[in-house]
Amino acid sequence: MLQNNVALCGQLYVSMQNRDSDFAGSLKESTREKRGKGLRMKVSGETKLPRNWVDFLRNSANKKELFALLTSKVEEFIWPSDKDVYVTSGQALSSFGCNSPMNSCNHEEADNKVAVHVLHALQQGLKIVQVRTVG
Repeated sequence: MLQNNVALCGQLYVSMQNRDSDFAGSLKESTREKRGKGLRMKVSGETKLPRNWVDFLRNSANKKELFALLTSKVEEFIWPSDKDVYVTSGQALSSFGCNSPMNSCNHEEADNKVAVHVLHALQQGLKIVQVRTVG
C-alpha cells in the first residue's frame, strides 16, 4: 500500500502511535487500563492475524510489538531515491532520502502528529497534501 502511495507523490509521511506505552501516566492511559487487558499474543512477522482485533488491541504489549514490527518493515524497505519518506513511531523519527530534516514529534494525540506532518509538508512547498488514516 505504501509503495503505491509513494509512487504518486514526492513525500510520504507515516505515523505509528502506540498510545498505551508512549505516554505513561497520561489521563488517557488510565482510561484505557479500565477497559481491560485483552488477550496477549506474541507479535512477529510469522504471527497469524488475530480473529478478534478489538481484544488483541486492548493489550498494550500486543500494540507495542505490532507497531515496532510495522515500523521496522517500513524502515527496512528500499524507498526510491527521489522520494522523501518520514516515519514517526511513538516519539522517534526516521527519515529516508530527505533533504529537509523534520523535528521529532512528541505529541500524545495522533491528530496532532498528523498536523505536524502536514505543516512540515507545507513548509517544504507542497501545494497538495492527502491524509489517509487506518484504524
